[in-house]
Amino acid sequence: MKTWFTGHTYQWLFGIGTYIILLLFFTAFYAEYNFNPMEVATQMRHYGMYVERIHPGKETVDYFTGIIKKLRLVNTLFLSLLIFLPLVIMNLFGLASFSLFGSSIVIVISVLSDMGSAIRAEMACTGKTLFTKEDDNLKYLFIAEKPSLMKEVKSCYMNHQSEIQRAVGLIDFVALTGHVCTNYAPNDYEAWNTSWENINYPIIPEKWGVKPIADPNKQKTIAYIQSKINNYDGIIVGTDSDTEGYGIYYLLEQKLRMQTMPTLRFIEHSLTDKEILKSLLTMTDYHKDPVHIRFTQSYLLRSRADWLFGMNATMQMSVKTGQTTTIGRVKAPTIKLIYDNSTAIDNFVQQEYYILEADYGNGFRCQLCDENHSVKKFKSTDDIPKDIPLNGFVKERISEEIAVSAPKLYDLASLQSEAGQMFGYSPDYTLQLLQSLYETHKIV
Repeated sequence: MKTWFTGHTYQWLFGIGTYIILLLFFTAFYAEYNFNPMEVATQMRHYGMYVERIHPGKETVDYFTGIIKKLRLVNTLFLSLLIFLPLVIMNLFGLASFSLFGSSIVIVISVLSDMGSAIRAEMACTGKTLFTKEDDNLKYLFIAEKPSLMKEVKSCYMNHQSEIQRAVGLIDFVALTGHVCTNYAPNDYEAWNTSWENINYPIIPEKWGVKPIADPNKQKTIAYIQSKINNYDGIIVGTDSDTEGYGIYYLLEQKLRMQTMPTLRFIEHSLTDKEILKSLLTMTDYHKDPVHIRFTQSYLLRSRADWLFGMNATMQMSVKTGQTTTIGRVKAPTIKLIYDNSTAIDNFVQQEYYILEADYGNGFRCQLCDENHSVKKFKSTDDIPKDIPLNGFVKERISEEIAVSAPKLYDLASLQSEAGQMFGYSPDYTLQLLQSLYETHKIV
């Protein structure tokens, strides 16, 4: 390469051009191999994340692709400068050798970068590195959202106990049954514990209060965790990896004041032994990982908006109407849709009309349509035209094969909805039945 800078100008240009082209090619190849915009955009949509002011889907893919192209160009120019600068210096100052070539710098930076990535990966999956304790293994309490999840994770832990203890620490398990805490009701705040007529609206809590749900079993679980929590060095959050799952733990954490405890987040991708082990070994900091922070913020935005709208609207409407009138962000518009539909049914007026239909045999029937391809209706038989030809011809025939996939498995919300419609089961009762079928009979 050094000879490129010792000859004629065209040799310099040829050398520089060739090297830059090769850099562009290999940089593009490396970027494509390590970062797939489509895959990243799909994962972001799956976890409910998005780029500000960019729509999920194709726009996000295009956005990432554009950034990669710009970075690729900047990276190529930087590497070109780094590679050729020592050679230019040698040529300008007549140096016989230069100990630190650009390629050497690139190799050193690459090695240091890989070493840093390996260290960060080790820190992310090793509890001892995240929260140091020199004398003994850390001891964690795994808080699962459901008994079934706790059972599967505990089984994996027992199968790989030594490996998990080396990487994370000792783990004990406890299971919740969905939400165990909830936000204060208005009358739980001293300022609003009075008649609704005497309250100065709107009510907006300065500091949001949390209380246990009025269920003896849930309160017993909270009391158990509270009595044992000081025996542990940290918490592992094992609630569902959706917005509601983050809310379940957030409320419990606020109630028991566990915000300062080291906390790891377990994400269930699949309940196979291999995937559970992988998730246990790659847990991240619940309070510092941006993904977990945003999920928690998403829950707070939704739940508190529901509270503010529902409580204020319900209380003020009840005062105005003189009777308890429940209003909610989702409930109110849903009731309005039901009301409008019911009103349309009650005010429906029957109308008699006629349509003209031709039967060509073999199950092929046609109806007379207007220019908008809507079935033409006639008020009486006298209005039906008499000059409609009895014979017709087919102008166009479209035939296509459609592949229909097997029905998807139920998610919990769909199952609860259908069980309520068909059998009148409450959501909680459906959940209890489902857990019993899984834990006792292993059929779901």
